[in-house]
This record gives sequence, C-alpha cells and structure tokens, in this order.
Amino acid sequence: LSSRSGEIIGPPQVPDVPTTPADLQLVVAGGVLGMLLGLALVWLLHRTSARIGSAEDLLRRSGVPILGEVQRPASIQAAAANSTTADFAFLATSLLAQSEGLGQRPPLVIAATSVSNGDAATTTALSLGRAFSASRRVLVVSADLENDELALALGLEGVPGVAAYLQGNSITPHLIASNLEVLPAGRVANAAGLVRSPLLPQLFIELQQRYDVIIVTTPGLGTRPEAAAITWLAGSVLLCLDPQRDTRERFGRAVTLLDELGTPVLGAATVSVGGRRARRDSR
Repeated sequence: LSSRSGEIIGPPQVPDVPTTPADLQLVVAGGVLGMLLGLALVWLLHRTSARIGSAEDLLRRSGVPILGEVQRPASIQAAAANSTTADFAFLATSLLAQSEGLGQRPPLVIAATSVSNGDAATTTALSLGRAFSASRRVLVVSADLENDELALALGLEGVPGVAAYLQGNSITPHLIASNLEVLPAGRVANAAGLVRSPLLPQLFIELQQRYDVIIVTTPGLGTRPEAAAITWLAGSVLLCLDPQRDTRERFGRAVTLLDELGTPVLGAATVSVGGRRARRDSR
C-alpha cells in the first residue's frame, strides 16, 4: 500500500461564527411563513363571516324583514313549469301582508331583484307568479335589457317585449299558465339610456290596468345603473338573496341604495337550490 504524505500549513482554528444553525435566516423565514399563514387565516375568516347569516342577523343589521327561506327550482324552465310549492305560497301571502301594511293599494307591483348577478331573481319571480296566479291575474316582466335570461330560457328570443315597447312598437305578453303571463325584455345595446324613456312609466301604468300582480325582474342592484331606476318605478322591492354567493356588504349597499331612492323594501328572501322551507319573520 502506498500513501501520500500531507503537509500541515497551519494549526486548526475555531470559527468566530457558527456555520449552523443560521439563527437569523430561521427567524426571518419563520416570520414570513407566520405572516403568510396569518393572512390566509384572516382571509378565510373574512370570507366565512361575510356571507349572508341567519334571518335574525340580517333583520338586526338592516331592519329589512326576512320573509322566508325558500327552495327555488334548479332552472328558469323548471320555475315556469313547476306547480306552486308551500314555500312560495307563504312568501306570496307575506308580500301581500307587507304591502297592505305599507298602505299600498292593488294592483301589487314588485321588483324582484338580487344584489349580484345570477338567476335567483328570475326563478323567484316565476315561482311567485305561480303562487299568485292561483287567485289573481299575474304578469312577470323581465326588465334586464342586456341579459334577458327569461326569454332565453323560455324560447322567447325575438318576441317583442319591453325594449320593443320603448321603441314605439306594440307588444303582447306570452301566456305560460292559467292566469300567468310573461313579458320578455328583448335586447338593446344601450339599456341604461332606454330606461330613461318616458314610455317606461307609461308601460307600467298600462300593465297595472290589466293585471292584479306584476313582478318585474331587474339586473342585480349595484351591477348596472338601470336596476335602481326600474325598482323605483315598480314602487316596492323583494330582495332575493343567494346565501352561497351574496355577502352582508352587498346586502347592506343594496338596502342603503333603496333607502336613498325612497323605494319601499317589502322584505327579503334567502333563495337557494335545495334550501329549507320558508319561515315567518321573527319580528
């Protein structure tokens, strides 16, 4: 065996600074990681706590009566075809009572609106129309001139509706069930401008001479400027809340906007697919 000789070039020395552990780096990394975890937790708690709470919570925060928690049909087509459920029959009765309590006289005109985009207001309006039509002549009007979900779902694209009337044309509502008719919106490029037409109030007046209950669906409050104008013309509002999508902040903004406009809010309903049955407000 052979070996190579070595040469000592200096005595061993103890380093002034230990190579491990790197305390400063560990402290910094731990601080950054803790901050990120904290921010994630705050975000999660905010998302959870911001959701629509119980009926009692919303009533306490806003003063708006929560008229019910209803299970809506899964689609607009189903809402038009299905028979009345106990949820919506009770909600219809509650709306009548609220309207009478505010001193409003027939016919009843309600703007069914949400606080965000979605079809909750349209399906609610059709289901309510079904409930009211058991003893009254009912018209459901789509006033969303840019996104007419009602016409699209019921195959009424191209049928003259609100937009046609505001452009000076004649219209004929479409019968979908006994005592229940619908009037589509039609589609225009400048919806916000068209709703300022003096013909829109005239349309409301003419329809009130023919129907006992008129339910108008609008774009979500705060999503498009014409929504507020339409709710003001209707004269009363039902807020349709989606507990999976809407937040207390959106709900609060919508209530504030309606209060500034002087538009009476008959109440709100939490509307969900597969939700619980309607229940009476706790006031």
